[in-house]
Amino acid sequence: MSSFVTLPVEIVYRILDHLKPDDIFWSVRNVCQRFEKILNTYKHPKTIHTLDVYFKKITDKEAKHLGKILKVDRTLVDLNFGNKGITDKGVWYLADALKVNETLTSLRLFGNQIGDVGAQYLADALKVNRTLTTLDLRWSSISIVGAEYLADVVSINETIEELWLGDQFSGVIAACHLAKLLRVNQTITEIIPYNQLPPLSLHLNWATAWKVPQTLTKLGLPSYEFHARGAYYLADALKCNHTLTKLDLTYKYIEDAGAQHFAEFLKVNQTLTSINLESNSIHAHGAQHLADALKINQTLIEINLSGNYIQSAGAQYLADALRVNQTLKILHLRSNGIENDGIRHLADALKNNQTLTTLTLDSNRLREEASEYLIETLEINRTLTKILAQSSVNGPIEAWFLAKHLRTNKTLVTLSMFGLASGNEGELLLDETRHMNQTLTTLQLKSNAILALGARYLADA
Repeated sequence: MSSFVTLPVEIVYRILDHLKPDDIFWSVRNVCQRFEKILNTYKHPKTIHTLDVYFKKITDKEAKHLGKILKVDRTLVDLNFGNKGITDKGVWYLADALKVNETLTSLRLFGNQIGDVGAQYLADALKVNRTLTTLDLRWSSISIVGAEYLADVVSINETIEELWLGDQFSGVIAACHLAKLLRVNQTITEIIPYNQLPPLSLHLNWATAWKVPQTLTKLGLPSYEFHARGAYYLADALKCNHTLTKLDLTYKYIEDAGAQHFAEFLKVNQTLTSINLESNSIHAHGAQHLADALKINQTLIEINLSGNYIQSAGAQYLADALRVNQTLKILHLRSNGIENDGIRHLADALKNNQTLTTLTLDSNRLREEASEYLIETLEINRTLTKILAQSSVNGPIEAWFLAKHLRTNKTLVTLSMFGLASGNEGELLLDETRHMNQTLTTLQLKSNAILALGARYLADA
């Protein structure tokens, strides 16, 4: 190289003319002042916009040098460092450069070993950076801790458009973008799973959430798991939203902590009428928070907690809420591990509740006593129109017992339970009751042990 430096400038020009510009730039840049002077006469190195060194064994050492360049560079907009050689040490230099760089818009570091510490460095940089729009950190050894660092900053950064962390954390970031959207959009009234949207509707692309038009009324969510942290961002943002009426968060895995966040939201919200929290790993503790919110909330009409595991303790909390709440009309509690004791509390509460019209308890651990608790309630309750309580472990219900309590009820329209065991006398009594009751249109009693005479009476009804 020393002999090359001593060559006349004219010869150097001729040599450089036969090399690729990128080769020139990376081979002789920062070698000596003379080369710097020569290279500065070329336009190409000054206007390089994209640098792709994907799988080129870039290590922390090279990242350090590049960090220095990014602090003064004014042309590079897209940088791809996808490989396995950079750790949190190298990311520190890049993050430090991002605090002052004003041109880079895309940084891809997927496949490196930056970890949660590196994620924190980048999150700190994004608090001040106002130009980066794309950051790719997939397969970078980031756990939920690092994802939360980045999610926090995404909730306040107004320029980042795409943040890739891998599917396991995409829901947290999606919740952040959705939260930002709901803080400013006052037209969306329904948030539902995207596969339930009608044709030509818009579903949430979490990378471009803020671009949703102000005229949109229905928004579909992808099937990302939000987890408790995502629930926090969304619930907090919803406190500022005054248009949403329907929120469907099925399979978002928000757990008890997430249920608590939404409970706090429900205490102050005055517009939401329907919330679906089906299959979110909510237990009795989460049900307690939601029940406390129902004692205060005056607008919610429907809540779906099916597919969780609130058990009898959670059912008791909800029963206490039903003694106070005057607006809830529909309560879904399918597949929650509720046993007889929980049903007893719900049945007692419904004897005085004057608003609930639909109660679904299918696939819980209901036995004969639980079914009797519900049927006895029908003799007093005058608002319930639909009870679904099918269960694979129900005990048999005597036809005479069911008929006795249905005779005085004039509001129930649909009753679905498991098991009917009686003789002909009980079947006849039930048949007569059906003629007397003018409101019941659907009576579904699976696995019935009905004798021939009883079957004839029912067929004639």
